Amino acid sequence: MTTIIQKLKVATMMFLVVMVGVGVTAKQKDKAYDIEGALCELDEAVANYSDFEQKRIVEIEQKKQELRHANFDNDRYLVMTQILEKYKKMNSDSALNYANRCIKLAERCRRDDWRKEALLYRANIFTYRGNLMLARQDLLTMGPIDLLPKPVQKKMASTLCSFYRAFMSNDIFRKSRLHADVLSSMNINWEAVPDMYLKNYPLAYYRAKSYVGLDCRHDFDKIKAIYEKEVKKPGVNNLGYILAQLYLAKGDTAAYRYYLVKTVDNHIRNVFKCADAMLELLSTDWLLDNPDRAYKYVTLYSSDISYFQDTRRSSKLVAIQNKIVQRFIEKQNRLRTSLIVVVGVLLVMFAYSVVLMVKLRHRMRKIDELNGRVERRNKTLANTIKEVEHMSAELKTSNERLQDELKLRDGNFMDTYLMCSDYIKMHRNFRNTIANLLKTNSVKQAIKQLSSREATDAELKEFYKKFDRAFLSTHPDFIERFNRILRPDCQYTLNEEKELSPELRIYALISLGINNSVNIAEFLHYSAQTIYNYRLRMRRQACIPESVFAEAVGHLYEDDKLKQYLTMGA
Repeated sequence: MTTIIQKLKVATMMFLVVMVGVGVTAKQKDKAYDIEGALCELDEAVANYSDFEQKRIVEIEQKKQELRHANFDNDRYLVMTQILEKYKKMNSDSALNYANRCIKLAERCRRDDWRKEALLYRANIFTYRGNLMLARQDLLTMGPIDLLPKPVQKKMASTLCSFYRAFMSNDIFRKSRLHADVLSSMNINWEAVPDMYLKNYPLAYYRAKSYVGLDCRHDFDKIKAIYEKEVKKPGVNNLGYILAQLYLAKGDTAAYRYYLVKTVDNHIRNVFKCADAMLELLSTDWLLDNPDRAYKYVTLYSSDISYFQDTRRSSKLVAIQNKIVQRFIEKQNRLRTSLIVVVGVLLVMFAYSVVLMVKLRHRMRKIDELNGRVERRNKTLANTIKEVEHMSAELKTSNERLQDELKLRDGNFMDTYLMCSDYIKMHRNFRNTIANLLKTNSVKQAIKQLSSREATDAELKEFYKKFDRAFLSTHPDFIERFNRILRPDCQYTLNEEKELSPELRIYALISLGINNSVNIAEFLHYSAQTIYNYRLRMRRQACIPESVFAEAVGHLYEDDKLKQYLTMGA
């Protein structure tokens, strides 16, 4: 028995020596970069995230107060762009709202330079949200970049490069080969954009070069010098991310991890939500080796992603959550193994104590103390296992919810493109029919076919059904929220077919941020006067002042603001 115990002691000492040696080797490799220190700073930033967010909200409220007291259109436009910048990567819905307000103000003041700048703001927001086709639509309205004013050229160039990167990194577009058609249709020499328009703006220049796939390795020293000089500025975040990628390309893993962590830390302190740097950090195996830390980070990222509708980020987050769950399971298994080892050791010690009980009675108290410590450890381990199981259940629930949301968004996406495909097929058949009639000199029949509205009306009716279904699937409580700002005798209910009335479709579009009557008329194939009459009729049914009715619809899903409007009508 004594020999066995001695062997166990020797084995334990050898294990400790090996582990210390491995730890020393690892520390020597990362000696140049305090990665653990950077992670501790990141932990602090994550823990204090609400403070950073509240600070940003206070800054925004101050700007809103400044906007309320602005007496001139120039001042109003400037302050709204400042509010937009602060909202841009914090709350895309609010940023989009202020971008649309800037566009309206520019149109009212007939300032084409303002309008184009505001359109670029909106295109940038659409790009960050993953609404790339909407971003492309705004970019195409800008016209040739060479004809824009110099300040707008810089913003246009930067936005184009961001758009290019988002398009090339979108798996859905790439697999459908849609990105090649879209990018080529824009008739832009993408690789030439940084050197032609951003050469004098270092931060934007190197970011743009990396976005369009140009090799930045020969610019490494310049990028690092700029980063170290202006590391505290929010705009240098992207340079930190580029620097991390350059170190990764060089094979310097320690530097890559350090600068990636510092970039994420800067993003959090500047309230940049859903940044790709955080997504990449969560995807690294070395971070997942600490599932507790990864769980804190992914919890923060999951709450932030609710402000954006980017399926690319959502799908990647689901995969990361699955990995974290797996690591928790592995950790749980290791804990169980450790428990078995401890119990085994205890059994050996107990057997040894029984053999020596007669001679070593005076040591029984020490043995009892040892047993007590072991029991407390067992309780601690049991509590830990319960906590892990609880967190695993929460992550599973969150994963299922995100997967359901992703399926819903994918379904709406495919419905849209299938509808476009059906329309193209129908249009091609109609053209063939007309061509055949003309070939047979059946001109009257061809004119009759061209003059008929039955097919168009049927297509339009089907379009309305698909729009209603898609909108209600993503906004199931729209009718309930909309009825809150109507008088009780004027409230709406859905029919058995779950179809929206023309008035409800108009205000469904307004709730999505489309407030211009001309745009609504074009979308629903009504005249502008018809849209005006519908909107006038609905305003007269409101339980709040007519002057703020459309604005209230735009804030239907902001409960605090909606309460303010309802108070105005009380």
